Amino acid sequence: MKSLFVTTFIYLGLIMINLNAQSPVLIKDLNPGTASGIDEWVYKGIFFQGKYFMPANNGVNGLELFVLENDQLSLFKDIQIGSKGSSPQNFFVYHNKLYFTANDTVNGHEVWCTDGTPNGTQRLTSLAPKTDYSNPKGFIIGGDDKLYFSCLEKLYKSDGTSQGTSEVKGISSIELGENADASPRATAFESGLAVLINHYREKAVWLVNEKAEVTRIYSIQPNSEYDLLGLVNINNGLLFGFSNDLSTKNIGLYFYSAAEDTVRNIAPTIQPYRIEKLDDKSAIVKTLKDYYVTDGTANQTIAILKNADNSLIQGEPLNIVKCGSNWMFESHDYFGERKVSITDGTLAGTKVAFNNKTYLSPMLQEGDYVFYITGYTNNFVAEISYYDCKKATTKLVYKASSGSASAPTYTPLFLLKDKYYFIGNIGKGREIYSINTGVIISNIDLETPSPINLKQIADRTYKLEGEVKEYTISLYNTNGQIVLRKKVNSDETFELESEFFGLFILNISSGVVQSNIKLALY
Repeated sequence: MKSLFVTTFIYLGLIMINLNAQSPVLIKDLNPGTASGIDEWVYKGIFFQGKYFMPANNGVNGLELFVLENDQLSLFKDIQIGSKGSSPQNFFVYHNKLYFTANDTVNGHEVWCTDGTPNGTQRLTSLAPKTDYSNPKGFIIGGDDKLYFSCLEKLYKSDGTSQGTSEVKGISSIELGENADASPRATAFESGLAVLINHYREKAVWLVNEKAEVTRIYSIQPNSEYDLLGLVNINNGLLFGFSNDLSTKNIGLYFYSAAEDTVRNIAPTIQPYRIEKLDDKSAIVKTLKDYYVTDGTANQTIAILKNADNSLIQGEPLNIVKCGSNWMFESHDYFGERKVSITDGTLAGTKVAFNNKTYLSPMLQEGDYVFYITGYTNNFVAEISYYDCKKATTKLVYKASSGSASAPTYTPLFLLKDKYYFIGNIGKGREIYSINTGVIISNIDLETPSPINLKQIADRTYKLEGEVKEYTISLYNTNGQIVLRKKVNSDETFELESEFFGLFILNISSGVVQSNIKLALY
């Protein structure tokens, strides 16, 4: 019997594997004992150059910039010398550099950037020297490929250098970023940026072109009783909303057509609470109880879910992710009736994907898997699960101990390969844990991968050739079940026994690089 070599490729897809129940693994007790290494509010990081950069506290340097690589968490840069910490946050990658905000005490909260090395980490510029409250945030790339952000209610534009960073004159009262009460407040548009201002001094939508010239395309009389909210670029136009808590006057969805240079109210009966972009042609709109999908026209503003009680307040982010060709969103979360729905953008194509009776974390999606935690707060029993978008099924990955006053709470971080990383307070304060998900989720390779070559030496005998000394090989049958796993050294031969008969997938992993090889063994 001969083994037929079918094909080899760097693994970027998804396959199912069947693993025994796993338990969370502590990455590192960064702040030893019961003290927390991860702040409750300032914890979000970003992948850059194949590493995860994030704020953390080792109990010595304060909240500083740390890096997580190959499950090793270490201090990257002590920006504010001493125990207070620089509180790095608002991470954003632009032109092969990582930008963020930090406080070095001398200059207050300012914009910093790094090329991925400690020595290449420096302050970009001083927007408000010796001020602790300048707080720049809301990084976004405009249609002119420039970096925009807000600081002290002013809009700034940058090419990534100190000399190329300047204020955009002519507009003010601007506050961008995820903490804004009606985010998103800015979007790339044409050759520049569109900005929404929702301030007691001004409520308006402005356009900024590549020359930093500004044009106001819409405004209303400032009043605390109503708000402009949301700003997304779909179908070569701008969609935003108008909400009035005291009356229905002028409420609705507004769409600015660049071709006609007009603003129309496309849905005057809708009072939006949140607007988010789905793709270049559509957006989802949440009212108090209903959900709509729109392409920016009145005829195609469609209700996809009606009378869904939801405790969402104005401006609160929607818990929505892509799921295959559809979208999943938390559709009900009111008085214990919590559901997650899936939609194709139509009323008929919207249905409940799964129910959960406890608090739902932000959902994380990679490929055809959507991961979530239920009971992640308020002393409920925390469970980590995933939804398979192809099979339309849910699977429990891990269930914590029973809920109590001291029950562990989990905060999701990211997905990487076959692991789910989260922040947990499991007896050691808030620290980073990982858990094997039971599925290969993704292979985030931001670097050029090293090649892995498989050579067939004889019938069912193979040899690996690669730059890494040791590999792990895993053999899966057509049901996605693992039937063989073992360590193999580079340039060392190994055999696949005669009991393996039929079609298989051989996964080869070095921890950083993965390959899949389809094998027909007969």
